[in-house]
Amino acid sequence: MEKANLVGTPLDPGVTLEPNPDGNVGDRSNSYARLIGELQFLTNATQPDIAFTISWLSSYTANPTMQHVSVLKHVLHYLSGTRSYSIIYNNVLCYTPGWAQGSLM
Repeated sequence: MEKANLVGTPLDPGVTLEPNPDGNVGDRSNSYARLIGELQFLTNATQPDIAFTISWLSSYTANPTMQHVSVLKHVLHYLSGTRSYSIIYNNVLCYTPGWAQGSLM
């Protein structure tokens, strides 16, 4: 992936995903499902910018088509170009004031 064509967005704006027209019974033990799971971990841990794309692709996990695999490769090209990006958390205590009703009667 070092010499991959880099892209600027995790999802091409003109993409419309559709279910597999063959209607095959899918299985969730495919490599597509495994990669989606790993990218969902990245979404939660370090890459919130790919959350929408991965969430959308995960709805086709049981029976993906080559179009879904192509979009997944697009995400990998995007991630290849954003290796130097990072999230920085400050050690600042954040206090959010709120209220709670003590009596439910």
